[in-house]
Amino acid sequence: MEIVNTEIIPLAKIVGNRGQLKGLPRNPRTIKDERFDLLCESIRTQPDMLYLRELLVYPSGSKYVVIGGNMRLKAMRHLGMADAPCKVIPADTPMEQVRQILLKDNSNFGEWDTTELAFNWDDGLIVDCGIEFDTDSDYQEQQEKKKKAWQRGKKSSGAKSDLVPHFGFHKAMERGYLSLFNVTKDGYSIYDIKENDDNMAVFAENAVACVRQLGIRHLDGWCIVSAPKRRHKEHNFADGCCEALAGMLGIPYHADLIVSKNKNRVHPEFEWTPPAERSIIFFDDIITTGSTMLHCNALMQDYNVVNIMGINNH
Repeated sequence: MEIVNTEIIPLAKIVGNRGQLKGLPRNPRTIKDERFDLLCESIRTQPDMLYLRELLVYPSGSKYVVIGGNMRLKAMRHLGMADAPCKVIPADTPMEQVRQILLKDNSNFGEWDTTELAFNWDDGLIVDCGIEFDTDSDYQEQQEKKKKAWQRGKKSSGAKSDLVPHFGFHKAMERGYLSLFNVTKDGYSIYDIKENDDNMAVFAENAVACVRQLGIRHLDGWCIVSAPKRRHKEHNFADGCCEALAGMLGIPYHADLIVSKNKNRVHPEFEWTPPAERSIIFFDDIITTGSTMLHCNALMQDYNVVNIMGINNH
């Protein structure tokens, strides 16, 4: 096959593989709603990746049939994109070779090193990138080892913050979020910040100031909801921040309103009990990829929600 250059093709001319090409069965790949949402968010936040891994298409009359990238095509349409970078497979390519291209494009020959992922890669990033495992047992075992390492303080050399207030509004997803502190080159490690209970009041006081700057004065009908606990079910730093914030604002904090149906950081499943209040301050002590906030906000889509994140590591 000759070298194929990248072409920009209008989405109106690109169609999914529904078995319309003689000798080529329809696309054998499917995608679940939750993973489709992650794919859309991945493309929205990093569209340049589409130029690094173009759609593979085959000419058919005035249209182009997708051989590799049917799910990406669906996501691009959902996002309202107008065109797509494509590699056009020559029309004289034997259909047997086209079938091989389709299957090989969707094959994974390697395996994930679960130890490397657990210790050196961010859990939220793993979720956002849609990484799947045939079995999560090895990964979960490494997560338990990492938890013990954290408890011994061996992970205290990660991200840091000087805890100097730096309010910011960030456009992310539909609602966006407010942050109180930034990640800094020097300062306290995230581990050490969470180990000091006095910092719960520091986070709460700055969250109150943030709420006041929004001009919210009357908090009747408001409540506070925190991110679900996925690894450790006991009272944690975010709980303490929310309790302090609730006391300062005089509104209820509903602990564990959102819960995780599993302990899996790769494929989390959340559910919730809707509160009586119609307006919610959703709080988490740190944001990295925004995956947790994305899934929680999906549950609260019929409510007024203000997202407040403690440390912005996004």
